[in-house]
Amino acid sequence: MSFTLKLIMFRSYILLGLRDLWKSKYFSLLNILGLGISITTCLLVMMLIKDASNFDRFHPEDHLLYRVVTNAQRKDGGSEGYATSPYPMASTISAQSSLIQQWVP
Repeated sequence: MSFTLKLIMFRSYILLGLRDLWKSKYFSLLNILGLGISITTCLLVMMLIKDASNFDRFHPEDHLLYRVVTNAQRKDGGSEGYATSPYPMASTISAQSSLIQQWVP
């Protein structure tokens, strides 16, 4: 096949695709929007999973780190977990446990 024949076929395929898109505008718009939303959702879920599994991985000895989770008790009886803790908790934990090491950069 020569280059000009391939170019003519490619142009024909593009024109045929555009003509089909223009002929069924609403169906094409629905398909393109659905594809865009699904790709966006998939990328967002992948980013959330990567972020959730990568916390504190930048430390040189990340296998020695532990995450302290605070459970907040609500008035209605429910509770929520947060990955934060009050500031005085560090001194309390280090005074009560001999397993805590001081990290010095």
